[in-house]
Amino acid sequence: MEATASKIPIQNIYYLLCYAWGNLKERDIVSVDAINKTELVDLFAEVLINGIIHLRKRGLDRGYIDFDEELTTLRGKIDFSRSIKRNLFKRARAHCEYDDFSYDVLHNRILKSTIQHLIKIKSIDKKNKDSLVDILRWFSDIEPIHLNHSAFRRVQLNRNNAFYGFLLNVCELIVENMLIAEGSKGETLFKDFYETGMPLLFQAFVLNFYRREQDDFTADAPQIKWSKGAIDEVSKERLPIMQTDITLISKSKKRKIIIDTKYYQEALIGRYNGKVNSSHLYQIFSYIMNDKFNDDVGNLCEGMLLYPVVDEGFDLKYELSRHSVRVCTINLNQDWKLIHNDLLELLN
Repeated sequence: MEATASKIPIQNIYYLLCYAWGNLKERDIVSVDAINKTELVDLFAEVLINGIIHLRKRGLDRGYIDFDEELTTLRGKIDFSRSIKRNLFKRARAHCEYDDFSYDVLHNRILKSTIQHLIKIKSIDKKNKDSLVDILRWFSDIEPIHLNHSAFRRVQLNRNNAFYGFLLNVCELIVENMLIAEGSKGETLFKDFYETGMPLLFQAFVLNFYRREQDDFTADAPQIKWSKGAIDEVSKERLPIMQTDITLISKSKKRKIIIDTKYYQEALIGRYNGKVNSSHLYQIFSYIMNDKFNDDVGNLCEGMLLYPVVDEGFDLKYELSRHSVRVCTINLNQDWKLIHNDLLELLN
């Protein structure tokens, strides 16, 4: 019952990413059914390759860039103070401030810099590497930048260049999972994304799936306040926050389901006849018992622990203090349509 890297089809990882990022319109640009690789780095590489080819057909984005430099030909606004101070006029030069319509915008810089890092990753497929090297030639007039969280946060997109958002999500994921190999000649390794990134990805996927694929419930991820608060400020500061992963409320206001996703190597403790993980059960029980939905007459909040698996799953149902609690799985090692149907069936 392990959600191991080798058994989750790479196509399904791609669909999870598209849901998590809210990029369902863009998912068909890359034909993941044709990808026969098993390395995630090759999935990300092919997404970038196909996405940038798609961008180029539409035309790479351009924007006005501010320049501030010494020129032999006058352009824009002359900075007389700096020109005189540096004695530029006697050398037939001037310090000018101007803007130019250029491809050298931040989002193109991020694409170029990510590709430069990607081709250094040791495990990348040679065909993908060659394609990325060819694509770099399209970015010859674009300056690379140092990639960090700040660079991605500074990007401002609009309706006309919104597709860049999808590719920048891929770029950020690549950057977050790169490791510089010690003692190597500029070689880069790719971290085990299944260990580091899958828990949050699975959570975001389930939330956005229920937001988009059904109409009976609203889906959100609110915090729950303790039914009995702290008696002083010091105690209040140390009280843990109850942050739900997914909270579903029916349009009729008659049902509320709090879902906690758990991406763990083993969903049950013990190899044979295992027990439900007690800390997971206590956590979801605390959520449903403290939720204000229970204050309304006749309402009882429901709880669900949801685990991904790649083989045989389980569906356990309990009634705890009159509340319905379900401990169940979703098999990620199956056709995407079956995953879709199974997730919807969990709400019935």
